[in-house]
Amino acid sequence: MAEAIEAEGTAELGDNVPTAPPVGWAVGQLELHVSDQISEDEMFARAAYFPGPTQSLTSEDFDSRSVHIVFRHGNSIAAYIRLTEGPPGVFRTWSRGAAMLTEGPDVADLSRCFVHHRYRRLELLRAVYLAGLLEASQRSMRLVNTVYTPGRYLAGTLRDIGFANSSNECTSFEPNGNTRICQPMTCDLLASRALRADQWERCERHLASNGFTIGLRHERFQRQPQAGVERADCTAGAAVAS
Repeated sequence: MAEAIEAEGTAELGDNVPTAPPVGWAVGQLELHVSDQISEDEMFARAAYFPGPTQSLTSEDFDSRSVHIVFRHGNSIAAYIRLTEGPPGVFRTWSRGAAMLTEGPDVADLSRCFVHHRYRRLELLRAVYLAGLLEASQRSMRLVNTVYTPGRYLAGTLRDIGFANSSNECTSFEPNGNTRICQPMTCDLLASRALRADQWERCERHLASNGFTIGLRHERFQRQPQAGVERADCTAGAAVAS
């Protein structure tokens, strides 16, 4: 089974992270896909990264009101994250109220993040989180919540892009039947705007040094977006830097 770097699931990459991809790496263009519907291959890939005693391949309760953000390399899913707007929040729900996170119509959660094992060490974890924060900002969100498992590699990356601890550690009871300790974090989108632009440039440089570029952004929205939401029709890099 492929390993994952992720925000709130059950399997995370350990602390010993190599600094370069393997010899013979397949290079090319990554494309950013944003949709309010999770595709079948995304659903199957996510299920593989988040196994549990009650795991099924059906969509989770939050999927139907979420935006699904995916980096694709050809037909392959390189990285995925889910953005869920408004209450009830993912982490307040899964922690049964123990995660003391702000909720409201201008607050979103980033969850269920994974990076395919073939695309690790390319800063795609950082990039897909940044793409999630961009989407939240474009959808008039003010705050974005996420969680990580204490002691894991993910914590440093989240702090780099503007997240800070916002509640005490708590237990998360996930829909796949797993239970774990998690640390909630929150990002203030307005306060971290300049930081996100710098971090996106870092991702682009690292990808370029390994032969990858980020191509056009593709959107598939079937639900009507909230009033006042501005869409981005430029490349992913230019959109995040704006």
